[in-house]
Amino acid sequence: MLNSIVDDAVRLHKQKVRENTERFYMNLLVYAPIGALASSAASTILYVNLKSYIQARMMEMDVREVKEE
Repeated sequence: MLNSIVDDAVRLHKQKVRENTERFYMNLLVYAPIGALASSAASTILYVNLKSYIQARMMEMDVREVKEE
């Protein structure tokens, strides 16, 4: 009687661990590419904005140099 209860508990525990592991891997397979895409898009937007800002500042400095001369 007690052994069957323990065996059932162990079996249920192993089944739950297996289900949780499978769910974790499925979430990893689904959300990792989405996260990578979002990160890539954010990095690209940041790079483009920073590049245009630096170009504008350099043009502004060139205009100042021409005015000083």
